[in-house]
Amino acid sequence: LRITYGLFTRVTATIPLGRVQTLTVHQGWLHRWFHRASIRVETAGGQAGAAVRDREWVAPLIRVEHVAGLVSAIVPEVALGAVEWQAVHPRAFRRAVRRALAVVALFSAIAFSALGPRALILVLPIVAWTIVSTRQHVKHLGWSVTNDMVAFRSGWLRRSETVIRVNRIQAVTSYESPLDRRARMARVRVDT
Repeated sequence: LRITYGLFTRVTATIPLGRVQTLTVHQGWLHRWFHRASIRVETAGGQAGAAVRDREWVAPLIRVEHVAGLVSAIVPEVALGAVEWQAVHPRAFRRAVRRALAVVALFSAIAFSALGPRALILVLPIVAWTIVSTRQHVKHLGWSVTNDMVAFRSGWLRRSETVIRVNRIQAVTSYESPLDRRARMARVRVDT
C-alpha cells in the first residue's frame, strides 16, 4: 500500500499489507452530506511520531462508492458491506442514560445553587439533549465477529467502523463491574 501526501514537501510511504492491524472507516456528518468517508489503518511495528500518524490516513477523503473496493484491497478477507451487525444489550440505553443524567444532575445542582429557578432555562434543554444523544449513541453501537475478523461500529454524528483481523489480536479483555454482572452485561476490549 503506497501513500503519497504533501504540497511543498512530498512524502511517499509504503505500508506492507501484512502489517495492517486495524482498518477504520470514519464518516462525520459533513462526510455523509457529500457522500464521502475517510479510511485509516493502524500498523504493526514502525516508529511513533507525527509522520507515522499522518501516513496511517490511507484515504483522508474518498467517495462512499469506492470504500468497499479499497477496504477489500487492504483487507481481502473482509466484505464491509456484508457485515452482520449485532446490537448491544437491550438495556444498554438505560445504563448509559443513567450515567449521563448523573453528570447532568451534578451540573444542575451547581446551576440551581448559582442561578436559582432560572437554571431551568439551562437544565431542561441539557436534559433533553442528553437523553436524545444517549439514545442515538446506543442505537448506533454494534459489533460483529466472524472467523476472519472482529468489527465494531459507533457514533451517530461522527460514525466509525473498525475492522480487526482475528490473527492480529494480541489480547481480549472483558470488564464486568458489579452492576454489569447484575445486569448480565460486559464490556470487551480487543488489543492488537
